[in-house]
Amino acid sequence: MSLIGNVIWLLLSFYVPLFYLIGGLILFPLLPWLWPLIRYSIAPFGKVVISKRDVLRYQSLSEGRTVSSIVPEDIPGRLKLLANIVWALTFGIMLALMHLFAAVLHIFTFWMIVTIPGIAAHLRMIPVAFAPFDKIVVSKAVGEEIKQALEKQSLGIS
Repeated sequence: MSLIGNVIWLLLSFYVPLFYLIGGLILFPLLPWLWPLIRYSIAPFGKVVISKRDVLRYQSLSEGRTVSSIVPEDIPGRLKLLANIVWALTFGIMLALMHLFAAVLHIFTFWMIVTIPGIAAHLRMIPVAFAPFDKIVVSKAVGEEIKQALEKQSLGIS
């Protein structure tokens, strides 16, 4: 199902990965940290974006299991803040508006049932467009597992 969604995504929203790639190439020192999000913008179905903080909290909860392979090299705190500000002021606003415009455009073509998942994907990518650093792209199953474990911890359920 993800494959079909990703193919339809590329046919209807092919310009989204191009803008992410252009932004990454212009701000080339940030490209290694943007590359997972560029790949996510190419094929967003079957994947979720979670914060690195949630992954590290989950890792501290799961004693015997390791998830460090999905955590990329960290950017120092002040540099991460600066990178998010530079990205938001240069490409973040433009990409967020592009996602909003594309979602509205897809809403007007909602009679084509294939555009409905594209609407959700564009709206889901707006927060990522503003602050892409300190985010990790994982499979949907891993994202759900992390989310459930953190919710259980907040409720005090073991």
